Amino acid sequence: MNQIHRTGCKNRVESEETSGYPLTREKMDSEQLKRMESHKLFRLFYPESVALIGVSINTTYGAASFMQALKGFHYPEFGNLYPVNPRYAGKELHGFRCYDSIDSLPEIPDYVLCGLPAKNTPELIDRSIDAGVKFITIFTSGFDETGSSEGKTLHEELVSILNSDKNIDKDGNKRLRVIGPNCLGIYNPSWGLAYFYNQSKQKNGRISIISQSGGQALYLVNFFSNRGHPVRMCVSIGNTIDLDVLDILDFYRVDPFTKAIACYLEGFRSKEGRLMINLIEEISREKPVVIWKTGRMEDSLTAISSHTGALAGDAVIFEAAMNQAGAILTHSMESLFDTTSSLLLSPLPAPVHLKKTVTAPKKVCNKAYNRNGRAQVHDHVEVEGRARPPQLRIGIVVSGGGFSVDMIDTFSSMGLKKAELSPETVKKMGEVLPGINTFIVNPVDIGDQGYHPDVFKKILELCAADENVNFIVTGREVERFAPFGIWLNIDDIAMKYVKAIEEVYLKYQKPVFVVVPHIDIDEKTHAERLKFLKMLRKINVPSFSTVERAAVAASSFKIHMRNRARMDSSGTRTK
Repeated sequence: MNQIHRTGCKNRVESEETSGYPLTREKMDSEQLKRMESHKLFRLFYPESVALIGVSINTTYGAASFMQALKGFHYPEFGNLYPVNPRYAGKELHGFRCYDSIDSLPEIPDYVLCGLPAKNTPELIDRSIDAGVKFITIFTSGFDETGSSEGKTLHEELVSILNSDKNIDKDGNKRLRVIGPNCLGIYNPSWGLAYFYNQSKQKNGRISIISQSGGQALYLVNFFSNRGHPVRMCVSIGNTIDLDVLDILDFYRVDPFTKAIACYLEGFRSKEGRLMINLIEEISREKPVVIWKTGRMEDSLTAISSHTGALAGDAVIFEAAMNQAGAILTHSMESLFDTTSSLLLSPLPAPVHLKKTVTAPKKVCNKAYNRNGRAQVHDHVEVEGRARPPQLRIGIVVSGGGFSVDMIDTFSSMGLKKAELSPETVKKMGEVLPGINTFIVNPVDIGDQGYHPDVFKKILELCAADENVNFIVTGREVERFAPFGIWLNIDDIAMKYVKAIEEVYLKYQKPVFVVVPHIDIDEKTHAERLKFLKMLRKINVPSFSTVERAAVAASSFKIHMRNRARMDSSGTRTK
């Protein structure tokens, strides 16, 4: 079993543990960390040496750009770095001695990044097997995704080399594993691995990403990181000539720091179908797997084939299979972020158990009577039975009738049900709110009076306290903060709202979503909105620019609740 020897990784564990992870050092060392270390892909994500093939003096493209990224992320603190290019052999290149070939390196590198032209790649793969290299990322494109006969021939040559006897050990496993071609490989800032030097260097991420597109991998890392959710790891897998989505998913499964998985998929190989369903079903019982799958429209299929060579497949079949497996499907970068980040931030709602009505057959049902008093026998009659599976029931608190109608309309269209507030809750709300410009039925319209922080908090708390509510949605329009702050003589009214939300959230431990519409876009209002959103993020409360985005994210909780329900009370998996 591989063991982490370098001080850098120990420091990584300690720094991440102090960043909010619930694992104790002892438990992690004895269980989770060792489980990760023993995984077949461990040294792909934690290489003790990296060789970059084809490095030149041009740092704007190819292997040299990766060289700058690894230097910028301080990879030399974790392992040895070797530029390889016969043109500069024996000279210093970017601060490191350059070598003639992979055979001339002072040690066998764990991880190799190939920036050679496509026609030279098969020879590198062959020599890397002889040298004992464990992992290679082929950055180069120009294989079967091009549709050309030359590209197809190169693809087949790579496959043949990887499947040859010399690359198969005595247990039938491949000695050398390949990511790509046509990809960026591994991003793991906690071990100094990155694509570009100016990416996020935050090391306390809990979301790990898989992307079949290199460009989307870059966008997703930036998109998540710039919105307060640093990425734990990201793998750009490209054409998947060898290692595929399943392999990366399996590593994320055992990684103790990955708490949610986000995937950008363009297609999949036919062999992956059933295996992917089984693996996602297992993972989703413990951590959510959120998938953004493109190729749903006919016009996008050709683009996908030319991009990664993947088979887009039938979108309906794919979605049905992923739903069966417990994956959470999204259809844009925004919804992928909204869903994944919300599941990460919010506690899982406590189940609301409703009485289930079951139907009795005709021969045992009771008689009912119509208006004329005649006996009327129905084929079925509802009788009280056992409890339904855990339900999601939403309480909505907003200012404005139109806002509340929009919310209930949109949430209902996503299959989400509003909670029926108890008579006691309604009575207490009526004692707080005036009878004018308000509506005390879920969704609760608190009117202009609801912009007083104390009133807002009281109604929000009454909603959260209701046992029929396990999920709360509210809204705040930043454009109204300034005038209400003046009228009510309250300084920094935004902070008062955030404090109210935080106290209710902490007291009742129910998810709270806040819709913050983008109405005015002038510079001053935009700055106030960003300030408010950052305050919400600081207290781990998700916010959304539209009701629809909030509803899409909320619907994922239904799936995650169902997946978690597969675990029995002892925490072991149920069949």
